Amino acid sequence: MRPDTYLITTRKGKVLLDPRASLPFKANSFPSVAVPRGLIPPDELHRITKKVVYLKPDSEPLLERYMHEMRERLDACAFPVLTASVVGHRGIDDIVMTLSRAHTAQARAYQAMLKRYGMSSEVGDVSTVLPFDHYNNIFAVGGGGQTVARNLILHSLHETAAPFLRSVLHLEKDFRPTTDYFMESLKDRPGRPISSFHYAVGNAMIEYLVENKINSIPIIHYVNDPHHIHANYLIHKNQPFVFYFVFDAVTASMLKQKGVRKDHVFVTGFPLSDKLYVRPTVDEIKSQYSDELSNKMTVSVFTGGLGGNQDEIVRIAQGFNFQTQRGIFYCGTHGDLFERLKRQFERQKVKVRVVTSNSPSLALQDNDEVVIIVGQELDDELIALSYEAINEAHVVCTKPSGDIGIESLMAGKPIVPLARWGQHEGKIEEIMEDAGAIVAFKHPGQTVKKVEMKDLARTAFNICDRLEINPPFPDHWEKLAMDALKSISAKRET
Repeated sequence: MRPDTYLITTRKGKVLLDPRASLPFKANSFPSVAVPRGLIPPDELHRITKKVVYLKPDSEPLLERYMHEMRERLDACAFPVLTASVVGHRGIDDIVMTLSRAHTAQARAYQAMLKRYGMSSEVGDVSTVLPFDHYNNIFAVGGGGQTVARNLILHSLHETAAPFLRSVLHLEKDFRPTTDYFMESLKDRPGRPISSFHYAVGNAMIEYLVENKINSIPIIHYVNDPHHIHANYLIHKNQPFVFYFVFDAVTASMLKQKGVRKDHVFVTGFPLSDKLYVRPTVDEIKSQYSDELSNKMTVSVFTGGLGGNQDEIVRIAQGFNFQTQRGIFYCGTHGDLFERLKRQFERQKVKVRVVTSNSPSLALQDNDEVVIIVGQELDDELIALSYEAINEAHVVCTKPSGDIGIESLMAGKPIVPLARWGQHEGKIEEIMEDAGAIVAFKHPGQTVKKVEMKDLARTAFNICDRLEINPPFPDHWEKLAMDALKSISAKRET
């Protein structure tokens, strides 16, 4: 596959330019045309002005080379991992859009586990290398998701509309050009599993294999949420080479009830990063929540991948008691939330320290009042900072998500729940409640304002006890996942 177009973006939209065209595209409707850093090498540009871009007719897109390099890395490793999370090439300005932190964080944790077991693995994000004509639909999905996530009325309709939208949008067709390109190389590896952390990516690979009458390549759907199965995971449930990894026995039972073969479902636990401090001991809790050792309560507040819950987050900021509390606000890649918080803290005359992906670590300081974490794209460094924000927290404010929500629970943190996103997050909130992790008064802002360290210490001890007696997800997820991979490989090889 050879993309024949360059992607040129502006702050207000996207324009398409064929590098073979003799006439420049006039961007009079935009304030300027921004040439993406890294996508078009400077020596390939003929002339740039504010409103006109000329390209040499023989320019070769860097995007094509990036796709080829990604395919080579995936083909060379023992266990390829594919996901869809970040829309746009990593070198593009004003275009990178995060669809979900979970799909990337879980895939990276899984990859790191494989490497610790001595297995080579690469993660490929399909949505970063789509041909231009398929970007529009994905941007519509992401943009629509952001709009819904940030509008209370639309947010309330999401649970009803989501299944219909998934069936209509059919993301698989947009991912097919890229997954087909990868599968042309990966198809010649009988018995070697390919793991997918997005249902549409997994389905796109399965469609390719079915069309080409190949059944020797195992495709693993790693189901991203517990106690909830999106119908899209089940489209190809009867294919003999399709397998499922799930967080717990309840989710496994749901799949079997929906007709998935018992020997094609594996309980592998939640893919936890080794950068996250999980299951604290009683002594560690005593140390962290001691009034003598903790001069200030650290409250970590998270938005989701689509940048939702912003009004709740700003209300939390408004109610902070900076005499006894300090805040870590994780904005992800959402500059609009960052600007809102920055203005809010300026009005409160509070000192703010900004930490980005370029920072080596969070490195909390004694005089910190507010730390805001923000990045231009969801890279490994930004994800690592989110783990630090969980580790440092006495309490975490987050929606009950399949990433930050579960990670905070497994780290033994008391949780102030923000408004959930869909039915699947309602199931996760129930898991948090069963673990005794929920701290809530009338609304999150009031909870953060009123909660005391002794309340959090009591909750943390309670979580510790319940995780020990009845953990929501199995321990030793790494061994479970490796055993499942070996079993699947052996089945398909024979």
